[in-house]
Amino acid sequence: MTLLIGPAHEIGIGSDRVAAFYAGNWERRVALIEERFYNWQFKSLPTAPGLDQCVIAYDPDKDVVAGVMGLNERPFYLAGTRVRGAELTTWMIAEA
Repeated sequence: MTLLIGPAHEIGIGSDRVAAFYAGNWERRVALIEERFYNWQFKSLPTAPGLDQCVIAYDPDKDVVAGVMGLNERPFYLAGTRVRGAELTTWMIAEA
């Protein structure tokens, strides 16, 4: 198996597929299975408006999302200096 790993917008995986991945792999109902919430959480950021930067593991041979790591790019402050960073959220891989 060869996985493509990278930002959803670069791999070409839409938020509908990521929300469906969460719906199919999370044991309980969570907000991320709703595409509108997912878009608000990850695509409406001022740092990258409209770009889904969540990291996707995608199996092109089977045309399936194998894993997702939620990512929100944002600045952090280290010793009073603004640095580029990211908040990592909702890591999940498919059982298979």
